Amino acid sequence: MRGLTASRSEVVNKRLENANQALREVVTTIVTKFVEMQRVNPMAAVEALFRYQSREIKDDILSNYERSNF
Repeated sequence: MRGLTASRSEVVNKRLENANQALREVVTTIVTKFVEMQRVNPMAAVEALFRYQSREIKDDILSNYERSNF
């Protein structure tokens, strides 16, 4: 039984490796920024689970409620 990559050409394999590396960099950047935000706002992980209809609420969360009138 042949593997999945046995029928692929070298060019296709190289393109897939490049796309995989680019995706890995994007995901790493997003996770790093999220972890940094969570250090400032410990509730960021919980807040990320909910959808907010208002842009103002989203901005308050991202600024750690520094601009809100609470």
